[in-house]
Amino acid sequence: MQMNGLKVKGFTLLEIMIALAIFAGFATSIALFQSAEIKGSAALREELILNNLAMLKINELKVKPPDLGISKTLVPDKGDFKDFPDYKYTITYKTMDFSNLDLILLAEDEDSNEYNSSNLDPARPMIKMIGNHLKDTLWMVKVTVERGNYKTSLSTWLVKNQGIGGINAFQL
Repeated sequence: MQMNGLKVKGFTLLEIMIALAIFAGFATSIALFQSAEIKGSAALREELILNNLAMLKINELKVKPPDLGISKTLVPDKGDFKDFPDYKYTITYKTMDFSNLDLILLAEDEDSNEYNSSNLDPARPMIKMIGNHLKDTLWMVKVTVERGNYKTSLSTWLVKNQGIGGINAFQL
């Protein structure tokens, strides 16, 4: 640019303002991206802690199983963790319902869409006995751990060994 015969080197005010606007746009997008990453990282950390505490509680149940009786299904066990007092847990116990166990053995009649149970009649008492035994033996345990808005649940099965008096646990 020339003014009155002098050569002036440099940027005009308009060029500087455009450069600042572009820089501000990039800086804002980077700040927003980092903010989202930090929030995502904090949420992931919280989920990992919740899952680890739920697994800890499940493992405690496997090592020191509770006395599984029908009273366990009435009121869930609640508490907090000694080392993590802000985290609360709830343990619910549920017996399995095998009242319709014989339905899985019903054969479908090919001529009609109705079930034919005539071949099942002699086995029905045995099926009921197996269902009752499984109901007393197989327990679902659900552990829910929460802190604020974060919450996770894990489930496992406990098998009550009535003949030996112990409990075996397995996780699906």
